[in-house]
Amino acid sequence: ALQILKILIPSYIFPNVKHIRTQIMNNIFSVLNNKSNSKIVWVIFQADKFTSKKIENTSLVDIHDFNDAVSLLKNIKPDCLFITSTPDNIQYSFSVAAKYLQIPIFSIYIYSESIIGIRDNRSIYESAKLMSRKFFSNKTSTDTMNQKQFLRRGRFYMYKNRFLINTLRKSKINIFKSLIFIIKDILVNLSGKSKNYNHLADYHLLPDESWISHLIQIGIDKKNIFITGNPYWENLYKKFNSISSKKYNKDSINLLIVTDSLLEHGYWSEKQRTKFINNLITSLQKNPKIKFSIKIHPSSENKQSYIQLFKKLNYQVQIFQTELLTELLDNFDLIISYGSSTAHTEIIANNIKMVLFDLKLNLKDAPLVKEGIMCNLVTMCESFEELLVKIHECLKNEISISSDFTMECKKLFPADEKASEQIADILIKKINK
Repeated sequence: ALQILKILIPSYIFPNVKHIRTQIMNNIFSVLNNKSNSKIVWVIFQADKFTSKKIENTSLVDIHDFNDAVSLLKNIKPDCLFITSTPDNIQYSFSVAAKYLQIPIFSIYIYSESIIGIRDNRSIYESAKLMSRKFFSNKTSTDTMNQKQFLRRGRFYMYKNRFLINTLRKSKINIFKSLIFIIKDILVNLSGKSKNYNHLADYHLLPDESWISHLIQIGIDKKNIFITGNPYWENLYKKFNSISSKKYNKDSINLLIVTDSLLEHGYWSEKQRTKFINNLITSLQKNPKIKFSIKIHPSSENKQSYIQLFKKLNYQVQIFQTELLTELLDNFDLIISYGSSTAHTEIIANNIKMVLFDLKLNLKDAPLVKEGIMCNLVTMCESFEELLVKIHECLKNEISISSDFTMECKKLFPADEKASEQIADILIKKINK
C-alpha cells in the first residue's frame, strides 16, 4: 500500500492561480501522488478571511482560523512543512513552530544565488522609501480593485507580525527575544540585506550549486543540501530547445507588451505606472505600422485596473492574463518589457526578440538576459525618445546564438530534467527516516 504523507505549505497564492510558486508545488505533488498517498494542506495567508475547504486530497486552510503557527500545526499534524526559501514572517512563523514541534522542514530555492543574492544594491534611503510605500499601500499584491482600503497592506503587515509574535511565545521564546527578532528584521530590510534563505530548514532543495558555499558557511550540513534542478521549468524545457528565428516584416509589426508587477511589489506608485504605460502607448502610436497587445502578471496584477487605464487613454487593446506566455509568443514579432521577471527568461529561451527598458530601479536581471543581449535577442532601451529606433534595431539584428547562451540554457533546462521526481523521492525518504 502507498504510504500516506501529509504535507503543509504556507502560501499567499491559492493553488489554482498561475504563479511560479504554485506551479512548482503542483508539479512536485503530481509526481508525489504516483509514489505515495499524499495529502496536501495549503495554508493560505491573505488579508481577508475565506472558508477553509477540502477538494479531493487537497485542503485549503485559512490562516485566520488560528492565532499562531504552533496551534495550527498541532491541529493539522503534518508530516512535514514545505516552504520556499524567501523570507517572510508567515513562512518564518511556521518554521519556528515546526522546529519547536520537531516537524521536518523542506525549503525549495526557486532562483540561483546570483539572481536573488544575499543582499540588494539599494541604499538605506531607497529601501526605507520602498518599505513605507508598501506599508501605506491601500492594497496587497493579490487584491482586486474592490478590495482597496486605507492602509490595507500596512494592517496586513501588522497582522503577520502579531501572528509571528504569538508563534514565538507559543514556542517558548520570550517576548523580549520576539521583539528583538522583529526589530532586527526591519533593520535587515532597511539595509537592503534580505537573506533569501531559511536557516531553520532541515533540508535545502536547490536549483543549482550557487547557494552551496553560503549555506555551508552558515552551518548547514552538506548532507542536507540537494541539487535537484528547478521544477518550474520542467514542462517548458522541451519547447525551449527548439530554435526558430522570424523574418522581419517592415509593413506590419505586431508587439506584445509584457508587464512586471512593480506597483504590486511596492517599487512603483500607481501614478508612476500610469505615466509609464501612457508614455509607452503614446510612443508606439507614433508608428501606424505597429499593433500591440499586453500580457499582465497572472496572479499579482489586476486586469480591471488595466481595462480602466486603457479606457482613460482611449485605446482599445487586447489584455492577456491567465494565458500561458509561451503559447502566446509565436504570434508576435517582438516583445517590449521592463523590470525583472521570469517572463524575460521564457521569452529569451524561446528565441523571441525583446526590447527591455532599463528603469534604473537597481533590480537584478532575470536569468538569460545578459546572454540574450550578447546574442542580439535583447536590445536595451533607456528612454521613450529612442524606443521606435530600438524596436527597428532589435528587429533587424541578426541573432547569433553563442556557446554561453546554449550552456546557460542547458543549466536552466537540462534535457533529463527530473526535478519534481528527485524532490518527491527526497520527501518520501527523509519523512520515513
